[in-house]
Amino acid sequence: MELHHFTHTHPLTFFERQNRDNDAENTNCSGCLDPILEESSYGCTQCNYFLHKKCAEVLPPVIQSQTHEHPFTLLCKQISFCCDACGKDGSHSPYVCFSCNLTVHDHCTSLSRTIRIIRHEHLLRHTYFLHESESEWRPCSICHQDLSADRGCYHCPTCDYAAHVHCATRSDIWDGTTRDEEDDMESSEAGLDSIIRIVKEIKLGEDMIAAEIEHFSHEHTLIFSNEGADNKCCDGCGIPISSPFYSCEECDFFLHKTCAELPRNKVFSFHQHTLTLHSDGVFPCRACSIDSNGFSYRCERCSFGLDLRCSSIPDTLIHQAHRHNLFVFFKDDREHKCNGCGALEKNGLQCCECWYFLDFKCATLPLTAMHSYDEHPLKLTFEDDSDPDQLYCDVCEDKRNPYHWFYSCNDCSVTIHPKCVFGKYP
Repeated sequence: MELHHFTHTHPLTFFERQNRDNDAENTNCSGCLDPILEESSYGCTQCNYFLHKKCAEVLPPVIQSQTHEHPFTLLCKQISFCCDACGKDGSHSPYVCFSCNLTVHDHCTSLSRTIRIIRHEHLLRHTYFLHESESEWRPCSICHQDLSADRGCYHCPTCDYAAHVHCATRSDIWDGTTRDEEDDMESSEAGLDSIIRIVKEIKLGEDMIAAEIEHFSHEHTLIFSNEGADNKCCDGCGIPISSPFYSCEECDFFLHKTCAELPRNKVFSFHQHTLTLHSDGVFPCRACSIDSNGFSYRCERCSFGLDLRCSSIPDTLIHQAHRHNLFVFFKDDREHKCNGCGALEKNGLQCCECWYFLDFKCATLPLTAMHSYDEHPLKLTFEDDSDPDQLYCDVCEDKRNPYHWFYSCNDCSVTIHPKCVFGKYP
């Protein structure tokens, strides 16, 4: 049986899978470039040109891709190229958009337009160029290796998160399903509706605000407030309350507005299952190793759980303490010394350019905080060049390390350990 295929000038002869004597076993398919091995194939022995049977029957001359507005046309020739869709090299039979001068692998014509990965909270959209990039190269947000701004990648325009195509589509990062923006918005709204019920709304400026809500974590109605609440902590995240927040008039229960509006389900960068919001019991956070009795995100399928602060850390963090981006890593083989507190930890965020490291405890410290020792907001401070004799914590009166972070009030010359602001003496 012969096939006249548009990719080759000579008729191609059909070789059955059982035929172990043909030349196809020792060559690669000119369509997908995988070895022919013992699969059925079509081939021209004169030119040593072979196609898997499945490739010969499905490789169309023109393809309309989800990721590009124009059709791609198959270019059937031996040619070296760099794929504009994924940034990797190819050697044979690319698809070409002659209008835009794009050249792509045949398998890259089927890339999904938008995907959701476990490493990022927003949908990623495929793009052929990073038009807003300030330089030709930037680090991939997943592998942290160089990513060309002139080649295709998956990108979040909201956060400027960008990843190689082959990194974003790894099986441990993406489950292979696609989602568009409308589906994602509906899912987010459904997640919010499942944890609160709005009892009463009011107009605040130009916005409608939920003035009274019922929250899944508390038996009484919670009232909205935009004023201060002295010496009160959020029952969700454990951080001192700041406006806006919700509180219970019948008991001492407080929630930041952001904590009250958390989604029921979310993903964490380095866990393969969806995490569900819980509000009961004391639990150890798997990221920072601190026991917490506030809200947590836990996996229903295994013992993995995170407190609210650690679950909110993005895959890529921009922190005031450091000039470069910091990237999350989890369960590393060796311990790293935290630049914020000096502790040795395996989990944290690291700079790939200078190896600056923060553990989750320091990376999640709020930039400002309140404490009963001082009437002013305390500012998180990253270095201290004061006289060594003055390096004391005003709450516990123990000495402070000048290279470790602390909270300070410049008006009152107050300095306090972070652990004294939030932990031992809250």
